[in-house]
Amino acid sequence: MKGKTEGNRRQWRFTIRNKLLVTSLAILIIPALLVGSMSIWVSAREGDRQTETNLRNTVQMASELIVSFEDAVKKGSISKEEAQERMKKLLLGPKQGDGTRTINTNIDIGEHGYFLF
Repeated sequence: MKGKTEGNRRQWRFTIRNKLLVTSLAILIIPALLVGSMSIWVSAREGDRQTETNLRNTVQMASELIVSFEDAVKKGSISKEEAQERMKKLLLGPKQGDGTRTINTNIDIGEHGYFLF
């Protein structure tokens, strides 16, 4: 009999106090986890949407600049080479004496320095 009572003492009993504790913790933890996970999901989705919009606008702006320079070339107001140089200057920065270009810090062209569209 003695072994049976020792086993009962070691077991976790579902007293009213323990039931209230478990219920209270569940009521606090479950909604907190749900709110936290929803916040993370919404912020990630919104960040992706803003990045996509920014990329779309940047590409559209560059495309419009190209069209405007192309129209100027067709009208004969500037040469094709001049139009290309102006576009490069706007996107990449002015050409230095050694033939390289300074990176225009106002425009982020990515990790590798290429503007693609």
